[in-house]
Amino acid sequence: MIPISKPDKPLSGRRKVEIEICCTDVASLVIAATAKVDRVELCADITVGGVTPSAGMIDRAVRLGVPSVNVLIRPRGGNFVYSEAEVKVMEADIAVAKSLGATGVVIGALDRDGKFDIAVMKRLCEAAEGMERIVSRAIDVAGSQYEALNTIIELGCERVLTSGGADSAPNGLAGLQRMVHQAAGRVVIMAGGGVRPENVMDLYDVSGISAFHTTAHRSERKDFTDCGEVSGFGSYIDAYSDMGTIYKMVELRDTLNNRQTTK
Repeated sequence: MIPISKPDKPLSGRRKVEIEICCTDVASLVIAATAKVDRVELCADITVGGVTPSAGMIDRAVRLGVPSVNVLIRPRGGNFVYSEAEVKVMEADIAVAKSLGATGVVIGALDRDGKFDIAVMKRLCEAAEGMERIVSRAIDVAGSQYEALNTIIELGCERVLTSGGADSAPNGLAGLQRMVHQAAGRVVIMAGGGVRPENVMDLYDVSGISAFHTTAHRSERKDFTDCGEVSGFGSYIDAYSDMGTIYKMVELRDTLNNRQTTK
């Protein structure tokens, strides 16, 4: 295990804290916009790690006026190794997101050796010219996060979403700390995976991270009879964004940013 070097004093330098909420439905979009989050990532089917959302969802997010609307470009769940047909779908989805006014796209493609597929990544980056290019958590399943981050920087991507190569950001503190040092300001490292209000302070103080991504999701099992439907379909899992969690994340953002301005 790589040791975590906890600083003797808070990391120096002003670091603007940003909060990004993963939104999978219109209700979560409205909450995020009302809470004045900095960014949203749009996706569908969070149960498989997220896939590309509908054009209607993108349009709605843009119309709500969230400062930064970022669209996950992923044609299916599973691994990040894509066929030529799937890459063409991804290029087309990027074109749709751009035409609807999205700020950025979230992309990630690996080859069968666990390295970023540079040829595919270049195509996706070119399709997203003029937009922010955010690399997905594909980096967390790459064979070498160090090599992968160098590739991301060389490609000119502006941001990478990562848990530091661990199953969650809190468990990946050492990896996140190493990535922040390696990036040296050339790309934004955004912590994602298990980010909650109770661990933001540690992530900020220890790893040097100032951009945080959270699903803020809760889930509960419901029966179709709850919405007046026939009961023959049985039950389903209702995943939704928790308003309290989103507002706590925004409150923490404001606290950390104010803490810097009053020093």
